[in-house]
Amino acid sequence: MTEKDGLAYFQKAADSNSGDAMTMLAVFYANGKGGVDKNLARAEALCDEIDMPETVWMEMTSPEQRTGMIATTKQEIIHERLRRGGDADAKGYSFVHDPLQEDTPMGSQRICSGCMKTAPQGAGMKKCQGCKVCWYCSKECQKADWPRHKADCSLMHPDAKIDEKWFRSCPGLLNAVWLTAYINRNAIPVIDISTMPGDDGSRLVVTVIPKHELMNFNWGWRMSQKAPSREYLAKGPKNLDTFQIWVHLDVSHLNGSQQVLFGMDGFNFVDRSKTVLENKKLLNAAMTWQACTVRNRVAEVRAHTNLETADESVSPDTKDPTSAGAPHSSGNTPGSAKKTKKKKGGKGGGGNK
Repeated sequence: MTEKDGLAYFQKAADSNSGDAMTMLAVFYANGKGGVDKNLARAEALCDEIDMPETVWMEMTSPEQRTGMIATTKQEIIHERLRRGGDADAKGYSFVHDPLQEDTPMGSQRICSGCMKTAPQGAGMKKCQGCKVCWYCSKECQKADWPRHKADCSLMHPDAKIDEKWFRSCPGLLNAVWLTAYINRNAIPVIDISTMPGDDGSRLVVTVIPKHELMNFNWGWRMSQKAPSREYLAKGPKNLDTFQIWVHLDVSHLNGSQQVLFGMDGFNFVDRSKTVLENKKLLNAAMTWQACTVRNRVAEVRAHTNLETADESVSPDTKDPTSAGAPHSSGNTPGSAKKTKKKKGGKGGGGNK
């Protein structure tokens, strides 16, 4: 059987809702094999078809094999989406972060802030005695992470500002902000976090404010006048020595009407001993892991990034000019988007273009 015959067989079977055939086609399109050009958008559509209740399985592969193939393909697509990022002219959006209902499957596990190794609670992890927030699996990891953690540790110290301490200790919030800022890095965002007076801080609103919308806020003008934040707005996070994000806190449940603006540099996966390209790869891998494994934030990645580019080998910092950006919403779950109707023939037909 030729590649062309095999492709025709899988496409015909996929049109009959064969999960096995859709899985193989998704792998083909994700990797540019089996007689088709690489097409991640089509591979992603096939993965969506696989999850439909009408999908039929003929046991061509074991459940473990197909689960692994599908998971790997989905992760490769999210990795590529994150590598490209969102559009520079994308609109801002909001979502509610509920620290009481974290979506991490890590359960009771701790994560070493140095090497990111995971371990169950009480399995040898030691808490930083300065901030009482970060955990380490060894003295070596803590020592290696100190140049990065030093500034953060001072902010989390009992004498630090109460709102910044709250931000860094709120379950899941710091990781959610890093991922959201990374998704939208091409728009040079500021991440606003707000609570309402009388609220206990258990449900807070996270808002992505791209640079082109910043002057809509009173504090946006002030940010544009200060040297550190002015450099960020001029260069963007991806063009600084270390990936940088800026956060605006308006947490009324802690301090009334006071507002705080600060920047954070030196993400865990940025290593000054490595090249810029190596660090970009490490950072993208870390964000993929956060989205797919730790935070389960795939929906947000898909809603605010785009695969529709002419060149599949687009550079990490090149935006897709064809996207109009995501609509602004408030109070929704991360990355929530309307379900689109299934197009006729969407199960991978077409072959090479």
